[in-house]
Amino acid sequence: MKIKTFALSLFFVALLIFLDSCSLNFTTLYTGDILFVSERDGNKEIYLMKYDGSNQTNLTSSTYSEYSPSWSSDGQKVVFVSDKYGDEEIYVLNLKDNSLINFTAHESNDFAPQWSPTDPNAIVFVSDRSGAGDIYYQTLGNYNPKRLSTNSEKDYNPRWSPNGNWIVFLCQKSSTNNEIYKVDYSGTVQMRLTDNSFNDVDPSWSPDGNKIVFASNRDGDYEIFVMNSDGSNQIQLTYNLKDDRNPVWVGNKIVFQSNRDGNWEIYSMNPDGSNQVRLTANREDDIEPRLTKNGQTIVFVSERDGNKEIYSMNVDGTNQTNLTNSSFDDYSPVPK
Repeated sequence: MKIKTFALSLFFVALLIFLDSCSLNFTTLYTGDILFVSERDGNKEIYLMKYDGSNQTNLTSSTYSEYSPSWSSDGQKVVFVSDKYGDEEIYVLNLKDNSLINFTAHESNDFAPQWSPTDPNAIVFVSDRSGAGDIYYQTLGNYNPKRLSTNSEKDYNPRWSPNGNWIVFLCQKSSTNNEIYKVDYSGTVQMRLTDNSFNDVDPSWSPDGNKIVFASNRDGDYEIFVMNSDGSNQIQLTYNLKDDRNPVWVGNKIVFQSNRDGNWEIYSMNPDGSNQVRLTANREDDIEPRLTKNGQTIVFVSERDGNKEIYSMNVDGTNQTNLTNSSFDDYSPVPK
Protein backbone atom coordinates (compact mmCIF):
# COMPACT_ATOMS: atom_id res chain seq x y z
CA MET A 1 0.00 0.00 0.00
CA LYS A 2 2.87 2.38 0.88
CA ILE A 3 4.55 1.62 -2.45
CA LYS A 4 1.35 2.38 -4.35
CA THR A 5 0.85 5.67 -2.45
CA PHE A 6 4.44 6.72 -3.12
CA ALA A 7 4.05 5.92 -6.82
CA LEU A 8 0.88 8.00 -7.03
CA SER A 9 2.66 10.90 -5.33
CA LEU A 10 5.47 10.75 -7.86
CA PHE A 11 2.93 10.65 -10.68
CA PHE A 12 1.16 13.72 -9.25
CA VAL A 13 4.45 15.63 -9.06
CA ALA A 14 5.38 14.65 -12.62
CA LEU A 15 1.93 15.65 -13.90
CA LEU A 16 2.11 19.08 -12.25
CA ILE A 17 5.55 19.68 -13.72
CA PHE A 18 4.37 18.70 -17.21
CA LEU A 19 1.23 20.84 -17.05
CA ASP A 20 3.16 23.84 -15.77
CA SER A 21 5.76 23.56 -18.53
CA CYS A 22 2.95 23.54 -21.09
CA SER A 23 0.54 26.11 -19.65
CA LEU A 24 2.51 29.08 -18.34
CA ASN A 25 3.10 31.61 -21.03
CA PHE A 26 6.82 32.35 -21.44
CA THR A 27 8.16 34.18 -24.45
CA THR A 28 11.77 34.22 -25.62
CA LEU A 29 15.17 33.69 -24.03
CA TYR A 30 16.20 36.46 -21.65
CA THR A 31 19.21 38.46 -20.57
CA GLY A 32 19.32 40.99 -17.76
CA ASP A 33 20.79 41.97 -14.43
CA ILE A 34 17.99 42.94 -12.01
CA LEU A 35 14.89 40.94 -11.15
CA PHE A 36 11.93 42.78 -9.68
CA VAL A 37 8.20 42.49 -9.05
CA SER A 38 5.82 44.72 -11.03
CA GLU A 39 2.06 45.26 -10.89
CA ARG A 40 1.88 47.07 -14.25
CA ASP A 41 -0.05 44.17 -15.81
CA GLY A 42 -2.80 44.11 -13.19
CA ASN A 43 -1.21 41.41 -11.05
CA LYS A 44 2.20 40.69 -9.56
CA GLU A 45 4.68 39.56 -12.23
CA ILE A 46 8.42 38.88 -12.26
CA TYR A 47 10.33 41.27 -14.50
CA LEU A 48 13.94 41.45 -15.63
CA MET A 49 15.94 44.51 -16.72
CA LYS A 50 19.47 45.70 -17.37
CA TYR A 51 21.40 47.69 -14.76
CA ASP A 52 20.51 50.89 -16.63
CA GLY A 53 16.77 50.05 -16.65
CA SER A 54 16.63 49.03 -20.31
CA ASN A 55 15.12 45.82 -21.74
CA GLN A 56 12.38 45.49 -19.13
CA THR A 57 10.81 42.10 -19.79
CA ASN A 58 7.93 40.24 -18.15
CA LEU A 59 9.27 36.76 -17.34
CA THR A 60 6.04 35.22 -16.09
CA SER A 61 3.19 36.73 -18.15
CA SER A 62 0.35 34.94 -16.38
CA THR A 63 -2.97 35.79 -14.75
CA TYR A 64 -1.67 34.68 -11.35
CA SER A 65 0.54 36.40 -8.78
CA GLU A 66 4.28 35.76 -9.00
CA TYR A 67 6.74 37.26 -6.52
CA SER A 68 9.83 36.64 -4.31
CA PRO A 69 12.39 36.16 -7.11
CA SER A 70 15.94 34.94 -6.46
CA TRP A 71 18.92 34.34 -8.77
CA SER A 72 20.86 31.09 -9.07
CA SER A 73 24.58 31.47 -8.36
CA ASP A 74 25.43 31.01 -12.05
CA GLY A 75 22.89 33.67 -13.09
CA GLN A 76 21.13 31.28 -15.47
CA LYS A 77 18.00 30.45 -13.47
CA VAL A 78 15.34 32.29 -11.50
CA VAL A 79 13.28 30.89 -8.64
CA PHE A 80 10.01 32.54 -7.64
CA VAL A 81 6.64 31.96 -5.96
CA SER A 82 3.30 31.59 -7.75
CA ASP A 83 -0.25 31.16 -6.42
CA LYS A 84 -1.44 29.38 -9.56
CA TYR A 85 -2.98 26.43 -7.70
CA GLY A 86 -4.51 28.46 -4.87
CA ASP A 87 -1.59 27.81 -2.55
CA GLU A 88 1.96 29.13 -2.81
CA GLU A 89 4.27 27.02 -4.97
CA ILE A 90 7.89 27.58 -5.95
CA TYR A 91 8.90 27.55 -9.61
CA VAL A 92 12.26 27.55 -11.37
CA LEU A 93 12.72 29.23 -14.75
CA ASN A 94 15.84 28.45 -16.79
CA LEU A 95 16.75 31.59 -18.74
CA LYS A 96 19.05 29.66 -21.08
CA ASP A 97 16.46 27.30 -22.58
CA ASN A 98 13.20 28.90 -21.34
CA SER A 99 12.19 25.76 -19.43
CA LEU A 100 9.98 25.95 -16.34
CA ILE A 101 9.41 23.49 -13.49
CA ASN A 102 7.19 23.42 -10.44
CA PHE A 103 9.96 22.95 -7.87
CA THR A 104 7.81 22.07 -4.86
CA ALA A 105 4.55 20.62 -6.28
CA HIS A 106 2.96 20.20 -2.85
CA GLU A 107 -0.48 21.04 -1.45
CA SER A 108 1.09 23.13 1.32
CA ASN A 109 2.31 26.72 1.07
CA ASP A 110 5.95 26.94 -0.06
CA PHE A 111 7.44 30.42 -0.26
CA ALA A 112 10.44 32.74 0.35
CA PRO A 113 12.93 30.79 -1.81
CA GLN A 114 16.60 31.70 -1.62
CA TRP A 115 19.19 30.22 -3.95
CA SER A 116 22.54 29.09 -2.55
CA PRO A 117 25.33 31.57 -3.39
CA THR A 118 27.70 28.68 -4.16
CA ASP A 119 25.53 25.80 -5.45
CA PRO A 120 23.40 26.49 -8.57
CA ASN A 121 21.21 23.49 -7.68
CA ALA A 122 20.43 24.21 -4.01
CA ILE A 123 17.49 26.27 -2.72
CA VAL A 124 16.16 26.92 0.78
CA PHE A 125 12.58 27.99 1.35
CA VAL A 126 9.80 28.19 3.93
CA SER A 127 6.98 25.64 4.02
CA ASP A 128 4.01 25.11 6.30
CA ARG A 129 3.77 21.40 5.39
CA SER A 130 4.94 20.44 8.90
CA GLY A 131 3.02 23.04 10.88
CA ALA A 132 3.42 26.77 11.42
CA GLY A 133 6.41 27.11 9.10
CA ASP A 134 9.88 25.62 8.77
CA ILE A 135 13.02 26.10 6.71
CA TYR A 136 13.57 23.43 4.03
CA TYR A 137 16.48 22.56 1.73
CA GLN A 138 16.01 21.06 -1.73
CA THR A 139 18.08 20.56 -4.87
CA LEU A 140 16.97 20.58 -8.50
CA GLY A 141 15.73 17.17 -9.60
CA ASN A 142 15.03 16.10 -6.01
CA TYR A 143 11.41 16.34 -4.89
CA ASN A 144 12.00 15.23 -1.30
CA PRO A 145 13.05 18.41 0.55
CA LYS A 146 14.97 18.21 3.81
CA ARG A 147 13.56 19.99 6.85
CA LEU A 148 16.32 22.08 8.42
CA SER A 149 14.72 23.99 11.31
CA THR A 150 13.28 22.22 14.33
CA ASN A 151 11.41 24.90 16.25
CA SER A 152 7.77 24.42 17.18
CA GLU A 153 7.08 28.08 16.28
CA LYS A 154 7.05 29.66 12.82
CA ASP A 155 10.48 29.87 11.15
CA TYR A 156 10.87 32.21 8.16
CA ASN A 157 13.05 34.67 6.21
CA PRO A 158 16.04 32.38 5.41
CA ARG A 159 19.30 33.99 4.23
CA TRP A 160 22.40 32.11 3.08
CA SER A 161 25.87 32.83 4.42
CA PRO A 162 28.35 33.93 1.70
CA ASN A 163 30.15 30.56 1.76
CA GLY A 164 26.88 28.61 1.39
CA ASN A 165 27.36 26.64 4.62
CA TRP A 166 24.83 28.34 6.90
CA ILE A 167 21.33 29.78 6.72
CA VAL A 168 20.27 32.51 9.14
CA PHE A 169 16.52 32.78 9.76
CA LEU A 170 13.87 34.19 12.07
CA CYS A 171 11.76 32.30 14.60
CA GLN A 172 8.50 33.91 15.67
CA LYS A 173 8.16 33.12 19.38
CA SER A 174 5.14 35.43 19.68
CA SER A 175 3.57 38.41 17.92
CA THR A 176 6.05 40.69 19.72
CA ASN A 177 9.09 38.41 19.88
CA ASN A 178 11.16 37.24 16.91
CA GLU A 179 14.57 35.68 17.45
CA ILE A 180 17.48 35.03 15.08
CA TYR A 181 18.74 31.49 14.51
CA LYS A 182 21.12 29.83 12.11
CA VAL A 183 21.31 26.27 10.80
CA ASP A 184 23.81 24.51 8.57
CA TYR A 185 22.57 23.37 5.15
CA SER A 186 22.59 19.71 6.22
CA GLY A 187 20.26 20.47 9.14
CA THR A 188 22.72 18.94 11.61
CA VAL A 189 23.51 22.02 13.70
CA GLN A 190 20.96 24.67 14.73
CA MET A 191 22.02 27.64 16.89
CA ARG A 192 19.96 30.34 18.57
CA LEU A 193 21.80 33.65 18.13
CA THR A 194 19.55 36.11 20.01
CA ASP A 195 17.58 35.51 23.19
CA ASN A 196 15.40 38.26 24.64
CA SER A 197 11.74 39.29 24.84
CA PHE A 198 11.89 41.76 21.93
CA ASN A 199 11.91 41.62 18.13
CA ASP A 200 15.25 40.83 16.48
CA VAL A 201 14.74 40.95 12.69
CA ASP A 202 16.29 41.76 9.30
CA PRO A 203 19.51 39.69 9.62
CA SER A 204 22.18 40.21 6.94
CA TRP A 205 25.61 38.56 6.63
CA SER A 206 28.87 40.47 6.31
CA PRO A 207 30.79 39.72 3.08
CA ASP A 208 33.26 37.48 4.94
CA GLY A 209 30.48 35.68 6.84
CA ASN A 210 31.99 36.48 10.24
CA LYS A 211 29.33 38.95 11.38
CA ILE A 212 25.57 39.45 11.13
CA VAL A 213 23.94 42.87 11.20
CA PHE A 214 20.28 43.07 12.26
CA ALA A 215 17.55 45.32 13.63
CA SER A 216 16.09 45.08 17.12
CA ASN A 217 13.53 47.02 19.17
CA ARG A 218 15.08 46.01 22.48
CA ASP A 219 15.59 49.68 23.44
CA GLY A 220 11.99 50.72 22.61
CA ASP A 221 12.36 51.43 18.88
CA TYR A 222 14.18 49.61 16.09
CA GLU A 223 17.94 50.16 16.03
CA ILE A 224 20.74 48.51 14.08
CA PHE A 225 22.91 45.97 15.90
CA VAL A 226 25.81 43.78 14.86
CA MET A 227 27.04 40.47 16.30
CA ASN A 228 29.52 37.74 15.57
CA SER A 229 28.10 34.92 13.47
CA ASP A 230 27.86 32.73 16.58
CA GLY A 231 25.67 35.32 18.34
CA SER A 232 28.38 36.68 20.62
CA ASN A 233 29.43 40.32 21.10
CA GLN A 234 26.10 41.98 20.23
CA ILE A 235 26.72 45.71 19.78
CA GLN A 236 24.20 48.51 19.16
CA LEU A 237 25.24 50.75 16.25
CA THR A 238 22.46 53.36 15.97
CA TYR A 239 20.87 55.46 18.71
CA ASN A 240 17.82 57.61 17.97
CA LEU A 241 14.13 57.81 18.86
CA LYS A 242 12.94 56.58 15.46
CA ASP A 243 13.20 53.25 13.62
CA ASP A 244 16.25 51.97 11.72
CA ARG A 245 15.57 48.83 9.67
CA ASN A 246 16.64 46.57 6.83
CA PRO A 247 20.46 46.78 7.13
CA VAL A 248 22.67 45.28 4.40
CA TRP A 249 26.42 45.13 3.99
CA VAL A 250 27.77 47.18 1.10
CA GLY A 251 31.49 46.47 0.93
CA ASN A 252 33.02 48.04 4.04
CA LYS A 253 29.80 49.94 4.85
CA ILE A 254 26.40 49.08 6.29
CA VAL A 255 23.44 50.59 4.44
CA PHE A 256 20.02 50.77 6.09
CA GLN A 257 16.71 52.62 6.02
CA SER A 258 15.68 55.05 8.75
CA ASN A 259 12.59 57.18 9.45
CA ARG A 260 14.49 59.55 11.75
CA ASP A 261 13.70 62.37 9.29
CA GLY A 262 9.93 61.81 9.29
CA ASN A 263 9.89 59.36 6.37
CA TRP A 264 12.02 56.40 5.30
CA GLU A 265 15.40 57.40 3.88
CA ILE A 266 18.52 55.38 3.12
CA TYR A 267 21.64 55.86 5.22
CA SER A 268 25.13 54.38 5.30
CA MET A 269 27.60 54.00 8.15
CA ASN A 270 30.84 52.29 9.08
CA PRO A 271 30.57 48.79 10.61
CA ASP A 272 31.23 50.29 14.05
CA GLY A 273 28.30 52.72 13.70
CA SER A 274 30.40 55.82 13.01
CA ASN A 275 30.02 58.25 10.11
CA GLN A 276 26.27 57.87 9.58
CA VAL A 277 25.46 59.56 6.27
CA ARG A 278 22.06 60.17 4.68
CA LEU A 279 22.12 58.98 1.05
CA THR A 280 18.61 59.92 -0.06
CA ALA A 281 16.67 63.10 0.72
CA ASN A 282 13.09 63.66 -0.38
CA ARG A 283 9.60 63.79 1.12
CA GLU A 284 8.64 60.24 0.19
CA ASP A 285 9.92 56.83 1.32
CA ASP A 286 13.14 55.25 0.03
CA ILE A 287 13.48 51.61 1.11
CA GLU A 288 14.89 48.14 0.26
CA PRO A 289 18.55 48.98 -0.51
CA ARG A 290 20.42 46.21 -2.34
CA LEU A 291 24.01 46.10 -3.63
CA THR A 292 24.67 45.20 -7.27
CA LYS A 293 27.36 42.74 -8.35
CA ASN A 294 29.86 45.44 -9.31
CA GLY A 295 29.93 46.63 -5.69
CA GLN A 296 29.59 50.26 -6.78
CA THR A 297 25.83 50.65 -7.18
CA ILE A 298 22.83 50.36 -4.87
CA VAL A 299 19.35 49.67 -6.19
CA PHE A 300 16.38 50.61 -4.02
CA VAL A 301 12.66 51.36 -4.04
CA SER A 302 11.38 54.94 -3.92
CA GLU A 303 7.91 56.49 -3.75
CA ARG A 304 9.10 59.96 -4.79
CA ASP A 305 7.11 59.70 -8.06
CA GLY A 306 3.79 58.90 -6.37
CA ASN A 307 4.14 55.13 -6.56
CA LYS A 308 6.84 52.54 -5.91
CA GLU A 309 9.64 52.71 -8.49
CA ILE A 310 13.09 51.17 -8.64
CA TYR A 311 16.05 53.52 -8.53
CA SER A 312 19.80 53.13 -8.59
CA MET A 313 22.55 55.26 -7.06
CA ASN A 314 26.26 55.15 -6.38
CA VAL A 315 27.25 53.82 -2.97
CA ASP A 316 27.87 57.40 -1.82
CA GLY A 317 24.31 58.45 -2.79
CA THR A 318 25.19 60.31 -5.99
CA ASN A 319 23.69 59.75 -9.44
CA GLN A 320 20.20 58.69 -8.31
CA THR A 321 18.41 57.35 -11.38
CA ASN A 322 14.85 56.13 -11.96
CA LEU A 323 15.08 52.71 -13.63
CA THR A 324 11.45 51.63 -14.02
CA ASN A 325 9.33 54.78 -14.43
CA SER A 326 5.90 53.14 -14.78
CA SER A 327 2.54 54.26 -13.42
CA PHE A 328 2.20 51.10 -11.31
CA ASP A 329 4.22 49.72 -8.40
CA ASP A 330 7.63 48.16 -9.06
CA TYR A 331 9.50 46.77 -6.06
CA SER A 332 11.60 43.92 -4.57
CA PRO A 333 14.71 44.47 -6.75
CA VAL A 334 17.17 41.54 -6.76
CA PRO A 335 20.47 42.30 -8.55
CA LYS A 336 22.33 39.42 -10.14
